[in-house]
Amino acid sequence: MTIQKERLSSFYQATPSLEPPGPQPIRRLHESLINRIAAGEIIHQPISALKELLENSLDARSTSIQVTVKDGGEALASISHIAHLTVITMTKSNDCALKAAYLDGSLIPSKVGYSPGPKPCARNNRTTIIVRP
Repeated sequence: MTIQKERLSSFYQATPSLEPPGPQPIRRLHESLINRIAAGEIIHQPISALKELLENSLDARSTSIQVTVKDGGEALASISHIAHLTVITMTKSNDCALKAAYLDGSLIPSKVGYSPGPKPCARNNRTTIIVRP
């Protein structure tokens, strides 16, 4: 029995410490990452439902798909943090439509060489929202 204790004692002395390193300091996440995480939590379920409906429409060989969103400002803002979002809109009171593009929650140029911000374009009276990864 004494021999076994000596062997175990020498084993533990020869084995390097398996203790994990001490706690690391907590670092603040970059604001764009915070917004992406928040966006994923906000739109996780609704986007899954919308995706399924769109896939079913495509499977049924639909030639036109229209999605109407009411009170969706917060959702659009969230989507703009996780995808490339383009909004083209025209109302009856406007002379022309406006097109705006967003990435990481900020306005970006809709075309190379343009300045960020809404730009006039041709469009019927309606709003189109394009979301690309």
